[in-house]
Amino acid sequence: MSIRQIKLLKTGGDPFVEIIFGHAQVGRYTIDLLDDLGNFKHQIGKGINTDKVKDKFPIGLPASALHDHFLSWTLEVMAPVSGPGQLYSASVVVSQDAEIVEFFAYTGELHKTEPIPDLAIFKVN
Repeated sequence: MSIRQIKLLKTGGDPFVEIIFGHAQVGRYTIDLLDDLGNFKHQIGKGINTDKVKDKFPIGLPASALHDHFLSWTLEVMAPVSGPGQLYSASVVVSQDAEIVEFFAYTGELHKTEPIPDLAIFKVN
């Protein structure tokens, strides 16, 4: 399985990552930056979608410093009310200069808590 890429422009602005949960589900998340060897560098953000805090964060380094670094995230989707047939959607959106450069979408049927771990590698041109 190949690792998905996030392509950034070296001369572009600092990138951001945003987490979006849909289908009126409750979601919590953590987002981390890993170095080019896969070691933890720093936490970019964490939170829950039901508070009043925006779920969008700067990556924390300029684009020119991110080549071959990894963006890692764990999303957890929970139903506020239990019951069969519930669906979930969750997205991780990476932007640079107010333009979406990558969009990772997850959907499915919700069975209790749905954990979604994933990562992608930055490629800077």
